[in-house]
Amino acid sequence: MDINNIAYILNISLENEYFRTIIDEGQEIARILAAYKSEVDLLDDDKEELINKIFAELDYKNPEILSEREIEILKKISEGKTNKEIAENLFITLNTVKWHTSNIYSKLSVKNRTEAVKEAKKLGLL
Repeated sequence: MDINNIAYILNISLENEYFRTIIDEGQEIARILAAYKSEVDLLDDDKEELINKIFAELDYKNPEILSEREIEILKKISEGKTNKEIAENLFITLNTVKWHTSNIYSKLSVKNRTEAVKEAKKLGLL
């Protein structure tokens, strides 16, 4: 969805108090709004408040931004690489890979590699 379309929808929602209409779209709209927030340089207070209200209503946990190294490791995971292969490819220790992988799981609120890749793709991180 285009940034301008999202801004337009938020403006209409604010002007007409169409909060429930957006909420009814569920978690997918929350993901779209999270991506929108990360792409917009400066978000006005009204839109910020509306988006946060939507997140709260949907109990949406916006994942923290993954570090460059975490993204790198996540890409290797998505390629089906083992932790040992990732460590060798990136010239880091196996424990470092495990540590980063644990951080990825935590930030994406997932429990395993498959879920991490799936969630990262949903969020446009991969």
